[in-house]
Amino acid sequence: MITTDNVVKILDFGIAKLMYQKSKTRSGMIMGTPGYMAPEQAKGEAVGSYTDLWSLGIMLYEMISGELPFTGDNDIALIYSIVNEEPIPITKFV
Repeated sequence: MITTDNVVKILDFGIAKLMYQKSKTRSGMIMGTPGYMAPEQAKGEAVGSYTDLWSLGIMLYEMISGELPFTGDNDIALIYSIVNEEPIPITKFV
């Protein structure tokens, strides 16, 4: 996101901190933006700081290529791609 002062802000992080707030989420509940989810997060498994690192990697990929490394016609297809397929090589875009 870019503010009105042209300052870049990174949003949608902090999923890892939810692991300490288990009473507020149900076990196996999937949370996050599908295109940036780590495979274990997409499967409803435990998340941690490594999940945020995955999302950062996806953001860097997108910043370089202008595209996401996994695709799908809808959220379910996108999650399937993240869990079961290899990412699109970045060289396809740059």
